[in-house]
Amino acid sequence: MFATRYKTRSANPQRILDPTDLALQFKHAVDAGQHIGVTCTDIVITITPSVIKLITVTLAGLGNINLTDELPEIPVGVYDDLWQPEPLRDDHWFLQPPNEAQSDDKILSVLDKAESTPPKQLYEGDMFMFDIPSVMVVIEVGEVNRFVPAFLLEARAFGTVRDWTTRLQAKAMLYLEMGYYNTQHDIWEPVIEPIDDGRSERPWEVSVEIIRNDITINELRYAAKQGMHLQRRCSDLSTDTLNSSFNSTASSDMIPDAAGTDVMQESAALQVNVKATEPLQITITKTGVELMQSVVELFMEAVNKDMELQESDSSAPYVVQNHLGLDVKIQVITPLQLGELDLTAETDSDGIIQVKSGASREIFVNSKVRKIRKNALHQTSVEQDLRMRLIVAGRTIEMSLLKAERHFYFIQNPEDVQRPYRLIVDIVAETSYKIIHLQSSMTITSYLLMPMELQGGFASVDHIGVVDPNQTIFMPIRSVQFNEKAVLAARPAKSELYQQSEKIPIGDILRMDTEEKTFLLNCEPTKLGVDPSLYYILFCRVVHVKYENTSKFMPNSVEYAVFLRSVITIANVLPYDMTVGYLDAKETRLIREEAMRLDPNIVDNHVPIEAGGSRPLYTVHPDKHRLVLRLKDYMNHDWEGDFVISALKDEFTPCVLSCLGLINIDNSNAEHTVAIGIRMLKEDGTIFLTLYSPFWMLNKTGLPLSYREPVREHFSDFVQPLLFSTSYSNLQEKRKICIKTGTSEWSKKFSPDAVGSNGVVMCKGSEGERSYDIGMQIKSSATVVTKIVVFTPYYVLSNVSDKVAIEVKEMHECAQWILLEPKTTIPFWPIYSEERKDKVKEKDKDDIPDANRLVCRIAGTAQVSQPFCYSVLQTNLLQVRNKFGGIYVETQVRYELAYSPD
Repeated sequence: MFATRYKTRSANPQRILDPTDLALQFKHAVDAGQHIGVTCTDIVITITPSVIKLITVTLAGLGNINLTDELPEIPVGVYDDLWQPEPLRDDHWFLQPPNEAQSDDKILSVLDKAESTPPKQLYEGDMFMFDIPSVMVVIEVGEVNRFVPAFLLEARAFGTVRDWTTRLQAKAMLYLEMGYYNTQHDIWEPVIEPIDDGRSERPWEVSVEIIRNDITINELRYAAKQGMHLQRRCSDLSTDTLNSSFNSTASSDMIPDAAGTDVMQESAALQVNVKATEPLQITITKTGVELMQSVVELFMEAVNKDMELQESDSSAPYVVQNHLGLDVKIQVITPLQLGELDLTAETDSDGIIQVKSGASREIFVNSKVRKIRKNALHQTSVEQDLRMRLIVAGRTIEMSLLKAERHFYFIQNPEDVQRPYRLIVDIVAETSYKIIHLQSSMTITSYLLMPMELQGGFASVDHIGVVDPNQTIFMPIRSVQFNEKAVLAARPAKSELYQQSEKIPIGDILRMDTEEKTFLLNCEPTKLGVDPSLYYILFCRVVHVKYENTSKFMPNSVEYAVFLRSVITIANVLPYDMTVGYLDAKETRLIREEAMRLDPNIVDNHVPIEAGGSRPLYTVHPDKHRLVLRLKDYMNHDWEGDFVISALKDEFTPCVLSCLGLINIDNSNAEHTVAIGIRMLKEDGTIFLTLYSPFWMLNKTGLPLSYREPVREHFSDFVQPLLFSTSYSNLQEKRKICIKTGTSEWSKKFSPDAVGSNGVVMCKGSEGERSYDIGMQIKSSATVVTKIVVFTPYYVLSNVSDKVAIEVKEMHECAQWILLEPKTTIPFWPIYSEERKDKVKEKDKDDIPDANRLVCRIAGTAQVSQPFCYSVLQTNLLQVRNKFGGIYVETQVRYELAYSPD
């Protein structure tokens, strides 16, 4: 079975099912049983994302259902006779009197006669045998024609089934193995651990046995007596007795003893025994979990997006890329082989081919060697190593391509024997192939938003290349030397606004006495005094690499990873937009970092930072500038504050923003200020500043709320988060707060830091006024540093009916009806409720005072339902004596609120 494009079905088909042979043997002699035997060769099923997509689309096309037609409208039914009593049916078998034609003696005599009659002889010796030597299900991922296995499930099953027409006996054995393919080490690792018996490993096995038993005449006689005894006692009870006292103590006499109900347990009609010789051990590793996540993402993408079976230009499992800055030669060793294009290139008699600087070569493997075969999970090592020879600067290096790892080699320098070249062979495992990078011991990766031009070399400054954002460039092997003239410099590419930065001697990087080191670079503008300076850092890290073809790490076998990063990156995790600028640049034009041009969106020398966004600040020096923060359009005003970057000593620092646009404001008044937090982290030389608020207050009650301490007003029409802080000096200090609404009293104090807690805050009303039960839920935001406190009504009324409006009111003579339109939800604030009981048991709900009860009716009708308690969990159908029949009432508790759908 193959999957391919119909028009090009002969080219690059994807195999789903490998060829399999099935053998069937049948024999049935006279006066003997049937003998059937089934066996087959190995079954290999391959599953890829594109195959899943093809099957999904095919099944969807075959079972396409037109869902555009509108469903017929169902009218509201008439249930005026819903509560009318109906007579109980008396035609049940257990209510019928005993049949005299089938008395106890007649039944027992039939059983005695059956016992004396020998059973009819049936054919015996039926046998069915099956043997499936191997079933392999392989999940493959990758690109077109570059699929590699991800997971492999291998099983073997054999068994025998005897006498299925009389006494069934079946026995079977199942051997199960499962593993995932570790591309880093080119080896299968087990998910289901094999069984180690000391000499060898075998798959985990489980046996299944099925036996059908015959029930003897004595067991049937005993069961018949118990059944007749039960029927007689049930028939003696009248219908009234069943209706009135079925649940009474007298009804316990109806229940037969355990011996009567469990008569068949001693000899079961069918027994199924499942037995494993060893416990099932499942191993979960980080690599396996990451591979599983990758496989799930690929398959979900294949199902959700358009994916076709395409043809690929190349399917080479290995690609050699030369980044050394000089030409090298490679020679592959069988079973490796070069591609057809490379074979036509210039090669010598020994199969050595030249790879120029910046070029790449593809290497293939004989498919017979790399094919997945039976017992692939038992491989502790590959059957045949894959090796390649590298010839560079007169030295021949033989290396293995199986494991994705890095090795360091010293190469003779023809220009200076005392300063050898430093070569690193880095084998990177991609999704479906491996890349062999031939590189020097220094790489430069840029995390800046603009492309940077790298310059360096010896006496004269040479052009190294342009590194784009989030890309890596490899330093030429000649430049990575201890020579004092070897330097490194950078400047924005394709821009005339900035000059080249100061030169960093490469020897200073190679002589690092620590694992990490940071250099602060400055690119001065070409027009001094007009454009600001550009600041960024050169962050260097030492990465230890295995020395040559060993597993040892030597002091000199290191790689120097260099990163271009911003000095300061600021993130806004507030729910409102902000801008940032600096004080000593009021007359200096800020620039747009992405394109090195003037930014027309900049107003008053401030750059915008959207809610939830971040941006690097390339024109800010941490020791020279004071940052100015401006909170935009918060409560219909702008708020501004500033701080000195060098003064940030702790991880969390408060920053007070004052309201702009108000005359003669009092900054000591909390209503005129907003306290936010600044979290400072330093990672890889970059200062990360996060602007946050300790608490977001969400008012969903529809009532005006007030908080204390400090005192803040939260209006009912302000549905956005209110930024709140319990302290202006120490954001990490945990303090309790209290709330109130309108003219109510202040509630009891509670801690807004208790993440995950749900409860009720009671705001008692003044004498003669209403009290409010406000539901509260405290959650943690995605940034962790912010807690979200949500206030909602404790009681909510919801009408889930599609067409019928319902009215609800409290059980009080002065209460007003509350209209609930279909499919609507409104808050409910009880007016005449008494002291609420938090924990009321179901059996005590009748003791709830009438003030805690509700009545309901259908809008437009006069019939009122029975009262029900809204503070007790319940599910009831309330009677309404009209055509609607009743109203279904269900009270639920959802987190912090009581939810009462009608």
